[in-house]
Amino acid sequence: LFPDKKIKTQIDKLASFLGKKPILFAKEGEKGKSLPEESDRSVKSAEKRPNAMKLAGEIFDITESLNSSRRQSDYMARNSHEHSYRKDIRSKSRFENDIRTLEKQLLVEPGNMLLKRKLGLLYESKQDWDKAKEIYLDLIQQESYNPDNHFFLGLLYASLGDLNKARYLFEEALNLKPDHQPTLEAMYSFLDAGDTKKMGKDFLKKSIRQNQNGPIQKMAIIREKLENELYDEAIGLAEAGLEQHPNHSGFLYLKGIGLEQNGEIEQARYSYQGALQFDPKNQDIHLALANLYYNRGQFLYAALSFKDAVTLNPGDINGRYMQGLSFFNAGEWSRAASAWESLLHYQKDHRLVKNLLPEAYYILAIEYNRTSEHSRSRSAFDNAMRTNPNTDIWLPEALRILGKHYREQAMFRESFTAYQEVIELRPKDSGAYLGLGITYWAIGENMMARGAWEKSLELNPENNEAKGWLMVAQQGS
Repeated sequence: LFPDKKIKTQIDKLASFLGKKPILFAKEGEKGKSLPEESDRSVKSAEKRPNAMKLAGEIFDITESLNSSRRQSDYMARNSHEHSYRKDIRSKSRFENDIRTLEKQLLVEPGNMLLKRKLGLLYESKQDWDKAKEIYLDLIQQESYNPDNHFFLGLLYASLGDLNKARYLFEEALNLKPDHQPTLEAMYSFLDAGDTKKMGKDFLKKSIRQNQNGPIQKMAIIREKLENELYDEAIGLAEAGLEQHPNHSGFLYLKGIGLEQNGEIEQARYSYQGALQFDPKNQDIHLALANLYYNRGQFLYAALSFKDAVTLNPGDINGRYMQGLSFFNAGEWSRAASAWESLLHYQKDHRLVKNLLPEAYYILAIEYNRTSEHSRSRSAFDNAMRTNPNTDIWLPEALRILGKHYREQAMFRESFTAYQEVIELRPKDSGAYLGLGITYWAIGENMMARGAWEKSLELNPENNEAKGWLMVAQQGS
């Protein structure tokens, strides 16, 4: 394969930065070396970005092989605002319809506890706190002996910062069931600083007095061991607790935390999964497993676990964000977009999602256009512009991800072009030169790769990845 005229022009332009003549493809039979890849996409703090591009018409012109034109892009940009308005109206309408549907169902089934809980969560998501309180008070009146109902209202008060009211409700839940796991988890989540920490300790002491031979006393000790980083002791106590209470998810969960902190990741995974077999509706266990997968780079499994957690608590903003980010890092662009769109129904001004969601849509637009799905491409582009019309913020990042994605798919022309577009938008982008160098290395162009990494270090002397790659290149020369 040989570069077409446009690609050759862009690569020649890039060579002026590097001072070397590029060769686009390795000789037949020659393979690139398998070496560490760029860091996975992670959220970075906001940085000051230059005014990279004013006309949306230039956005879609990535590569000749993608068959996109500036005129088509201009047309997209001119019409995106109308589509944005219509979609926002539809999103709000769906959310209100969910509430109305549940309200009507409850008129028919006034004793349905599950429907009331779902409606309460929707009211919380809408920040209609008074209606949410009415729902939970009604649940308490309907079943005052159910610790879950006291916990629901206590959790709402704790979320609003009223820890004194939360304390009494949590205390009542523990009076009814001293080892009520959701209440105990809430205590550790909310009552963990200053005076409220003492309040949490008092809860534990009271529960222990009421249930001297129960698992709560052992679990409290295990938690203290974990807090003090005595992981081996915590694991031993959890195993002892499991001998007496073999079906108790709490001991398996705490054992998993200790194992994970001890670096025994695979055993921790087994422990979390075992806990979920006994308590599949425990959101904290799902989150622990999701975070374990995410930290291992198993992003697809992480996304599925975060999805399970969000299903149990639809109002969990961070869980929804991490679900989308996991799909994004797994290269599941459409699923990432869907997760983040759902998040925006609950928190419409989420800053990170406002920057990341357009990247996912833009990548989808390019991929759809590359496969001649022009209608879907147009829709994805409109969604990107609707979410955040300030392309200076998200476009270079999206192109950089495309550069890496295309390299992983052995689409080296497209990878070169994507990185070149980043450099045109941000001439001093050290990361773009880093990725460009890795693409050169993948096709066996070691001299060009070194030149790109040297340029990356010139722009950012603290770029440790570029330093590492240069060391590898020097060892291989």
